[in-house]
Amino acid sequence: MQLPVLTILLGLIAASASTQYTSPSPNPVAGTAGPNIAQAASSSVSGAYSPNTSNILPAWNGFIQAYGTKLADASCKLFPVNGPNTWSWVEIAAGVAAPPAGLPANTDAIEFTMAEAAQNGQTTVRIQAYGLNPTFPLQTKPGVYNEAAWRSIDYILATAAKYRVKVIYTIANNWVNTDGPMTYVEWATGTNNTDLFFSNPTALQLYQNHLNATANRVNSITGVVYKNDPTIFSWDLLNEPRCTCYPSQTTNIAALPPSCQPSCADSITAWTGSNGHYMRAIDPNHQVLVGNEGFWGFNSPLKSNDPSPSNNWAALTGQDFTAQNSFQNITTAAFHYWPDTWGDNTTAFETQWLGSHDSAATALGKPLVLEEFGKATLTPSVSDAVRTAQRLPIFNQPFLHVPTNELAQLVDCPFAEDAAPAGF
Repeated sequence: MQLPVLTILLGLIAASASTQYTSPSPNPVAGTAGPNIAQAASSSVSGAYSPNTSNILPAWNGFIQAYGTKLADASCKLFPVNGPNTWSWVEIAAGVAAPPAGLPANTDAIEFTMAEAAQNGQTTVRIQAYGLNPTFPLQTKPGVYNEAAWRSIDYILATAAKYRVKVIYTIANNWVNTDGPMTYVEWATGTNNTDLFFSNPTALQLYQNHLNATANRVNSITGVVYKNDPTIFSWDLLNEPRCTCYPSQTTNIAALPPSCQPSCADSITAWTGSNGHYMRAIDPNHQVLVGNEGFWGFNSPLKSNDPSPSNNWAALTGQDFTAQNSFQNITTAAFHYWPDTWGDNTTAFETQWLGSHDSAATALGKPLVLEEFGKATLTPSVSDAVRTAQRLPIFNQPFLHVPTNELAQLVDCPFAEDAAPAGF
């Protein structure tokens, strides 16, 4: 039986709805110097926040591996992926960005969120391990790094390890220029044609140099090399890779620009395979995934499952869920669900979207993670009760795909006897 569709919720929301931290002092001002990250690893810098460190998750044995469609640790304990997406943690930990309202400042925001995640049984946190602020990049020029940004990531990983929370480590983001495709293309070609990120050999080499630097980074707090750190559940090669194709509606594909042609999708597919292989070659310990939204390509027999399939817009983004997750070294399949952004927010579409990816991942023989999902409320000023009523029909569906018996903390796993870990 397949390990079910499991969830990562968008936003800095590991804290439970009933828990909020009130900071005794103002939030940090953007651009000011942050705390000493190494010192913060063992204690709160300000002393204002003292988490309950007794609320840690049960220990996982070694690295999480894929066994067919299941994820498990070295003791055959099934690993359920659930928890929050996070945003701006590199900047927040360094003190160059303010945390969301209600969270303590600087590294205390990270500590608080990890503690709340553990207390609520959330096993996984997805982090954006790059600069969101162009004034605070991780990589300032090819091969030259901002040590303060690295130390922020070191702290995040050390704190996750403290609470036994696993990390999905997102290396770059298609929607963020800093440390993203735009940066690599500018370095490689002097242009801003981000489609070249997926095909230009120099851009590819620069990106792979960064993969190597990431895998071999020695954590300044724990002393553990990233590629040897079981705190990391998986590498996410790129959040939502896309070609720069945004047609409103079309069936005349031949009349569209090169970004909308199938050849651009082929470039993303080849890029995915190449970098999955590269990362697993230098680090066979960790899962590797790519943060696709999960669209099917124009020539896919499954494209009728895309949002608004008659428009073809999703099919022309350059994604193809099956093709781009078919590589041996893309060891876990991932997809997203944004009904409001995609303009298809019915529960019927959601059921189809979840089910079609479940079936496709089963056919590929891979675990499946719903890496992002969310639902906008109709108006921001509504009461909590109205907001909950608007969201519940959408939020309930993913959990209906999680069989109760697979949420057990410890189970027999005879599947491990006849299946080797996937990948390189």
